[in-house]
Amino acid sequence: MMSLLFVFAATFILCCTDETIAGKYPVGPNRLLGTCLDAEWVTKMESERGVSSQERDSSGRLVRPFMQAALKYPRYTVNDIRTAAGTAYTDECLGSGVFYGANQLSDGSSRGEVNGTLVIDMGDWDSHVLASMVAAVVAEEVIGYKVSLNYGGPTAEITMRMSSVRTGICTPTHFNIETWPSSTMSKLRAYFNESYLIGGVGYFGGTGLYTTHKFVLDAAAATPPYYPGFWMDYKLTDALINQLNVDTFKASKY
Repeated sequence: MMSLLFVFAATFILCCTDETIAGKYPVGPNRLLGTCLDAEWVTKMESERGVSSQERDSSGRLVRPFMQAALKYPRYTVNDIRTAAGTAYTDECLGSGVFYGANQLSDGSSRGEVNGTLVIDMGDWDSHVLASMVAAVVAEEVIGYKVSLNYGGPTAEITMRMSSVRTGICTPTHFNIETWPSSTMSKLRAYFNESYLIGGVGYFGGTGLYTTHKFVLDAAAATPPYYPGFWMDYKLTDALINQLNVDTFKASKY
């Protein structure tokens, strides 16, 4: 499921990048949320895994509650006095940043809505954007929040934007999926009392990377399996390196 979500997230990014709309404001990829996990996706998952999305247990509960088509309506709202104040993400507040609100019109006549939405803080590097769009799909289509996206702002101000002061007033955010705190920890700590570090997303720092689904399967099936930690298989054997043909990653689909 997650590999397919990455594909859809990449598609969202391409749609947003390639489409030019003659409006006052740029149109964001979050307006496409609700079209990712559709009925066709459910059918595909059922076929590939040989299961039914409608199977229920003895208590009548769905066995696979997340193998369902995207929610049509939001279940939850984020009650935040910062986004309800009416000053957040206005022209005066936003500066050079870019904000894509929920329910944004396709003609770019407005930035969309922020009040009641889950505001995801977007970085300016590829892995951050991709992982954040996957989180946006899950948050809106599976859990039931309306999602807004905030692009721009220094990494050192991540926790400040989650706070009740300074940039937290003008460009308030609720969630940042990928941070590199080692060089900015002292600045981040200043606002730790109003934010929470929830842990890793599957990789940490420079040791983390995205790769192909096939490579993961090949690595798991190898004897012994490949362990791509920089302090392990790279020092013990060349088998892992030999599997990483750079030409594979030059393909346009990546």
